[in-house]
Amino acid sequence: MAGLSYVMLGTGRAKIEPRATVVTPENRDENFAFAGAGLKAYLSRGFVLRGEYRSYVLFTQEDDNRNLEEWKLGFSVLFSGIPAAAATKPGGGTRW
Repeated sequence: MAGLSYVMLGTGRAKIEPRATVVTPENRDENFAFAGAGLKAYLSRGFVLRGEYRSYVLFTQEDDNRNLEEWKLGFSVLFSGIPAAAATKPGGGTRW
């Protein structure tokens, strides 16, 4: 089992559309920054297990920054066929 670890760092912009029923709040655009780390584990030739963690800081207009966390766990199945160049014999014809 081989593995690959990685780190990430980024920024972005989020559009906030509150869903209040008593008072109609304004829509806002807020900036955010995030940092995280992840791990991909290659279980066998065609199976990959991936885990990831991200920590976000949402910079609000009210000067009340919000901290958010995100955890992800995924499983992938890789499919591969015979490449087109390898599918033909040197003398012509198709290799099956």
